[in-house]
Amino acid sequence: MSLVFEWPESTGAAIFKRAGFTWIIFDRRTPIDLAPLRAAGGQTITKIEQLPVEGSTVLRLLTQPGVSPSVRRDNYNWIIDFASQRMAPDNDVNVAAEIDSAIGSRVLVAVRDVRSVLRIPDP
Repeated sequence: MSLVFEWPESTGAAIFKRAGFTWIIFDRRTPIDLAPLRAAGGQTITKIEQLPVEGSTVLRLLTQPGVSPSVRRDNYNWIIDFASQRMAPDNDVNVAAEIDSAIGSRVLVAVRDVRSVLRIPDP
């Protein structure tokens, strides 16, 4: 099962799993019609929601146990394939938890070639 996200220009993305959810984050904001994604997800994706995050597009999905994404690009489009597989990172990232930061607890993910810093709340 695949989800295709079409963009008119180069758009950065991060796809990862956290606390049982698959997160799909794009560094540009656009509203997503979730009805076709829910239909395409069938029984593989059991829940999908878009979180209201300024300046970015954030989707949070629940999948059947053992189902993970793999990611590929076609020009400006991001294609996320879901299958019974282990998730393998395309890039290593440094992750740091700051429990006592001045703005509250947070997780920092340092990556290369960043266009902007995104602040994403985790419900």
